[in-house]
Amino acid sequence: MQLFIIGRSGRGKDTLANYLADEKGMKVLKSYKVGKPKYEGDDAHIFITEEELKNYPEEDMMASTLLNDTIYFSTKKQYAESDIYIIDPHGFYELIKKEPSDDYVLVYVYADPEVAKTHALERGDKEEDYDKRIAKEDADFSEFEKQLDNGEVENIVIFKYKNDYNMAHFTDFAESVYNYLQLAKS
Repeated sequence: MQLFIIGRSGRGKDTLANYLADEKGMKVLKSYKVGKPKYEGDDAHIFITEEELKNYPEEDMMASTLLNDTIYFSTKKQYAESDIYIIDPHGFYELIKKEPSDDYVLVYVYADPEVAKTHALERGDKEEDYDKRIAKEDADFSEFEKQLDNGEVENIVIFKYKNDYNMAHFTDFAESVYNYLQLAKS
C-alpha cells in the first residue's frame, strides 16, 4: 500500500511523513531534486545537478515533474522500496497512470496561508523565495483542490487534513492515517 502526501509548500508534508517513519517504521521516498536546498538543513530531497540528471534514464524515472522551474523525480527502485511518497499533483497523476493500483491512499495537507507562511519562515525559508514558490504553485494546486472537492479523484482513499500546527491534533491525525493503513492491509 502506497501513501501519497500532497500539499502546498510549508503545510507539514515532511512533518507527517517523518512522524510516520520515526514513530511507525514506515519508509519515506526521498525524491531527487535538480537544484539546491531551499534552506539550511533541508534534507527533504536528494539534491543533484543538471549534469548528474543525465545519469538517470527516463525509463527508470517515476513521477517526474517540473514544479517552480525545478525538476523532481524518483526511480522505480525507490518507489518499490517505499511506503510514503510526498508528491505534487502532476507527479501524482503521472505515477498513477504508469502504476495503476487499488492500494493507494492520499493525504492532502492544507493550512491557512498566513499560518503556513509563518511556519515556513520559522523553519528557515526565505520570505521572497517562499512567496515566489507559492505564487507558482497556485495554478497546479488550485485545480487539484477543485478536483478533490468535486470528487473527481476516483478509486483512491483520500484524507484531507487542515494543519493548525497543533502537535496534539497532528499526532491524532497521523495515528488515524496509520491505523487506517494497518486495517486496510489486513
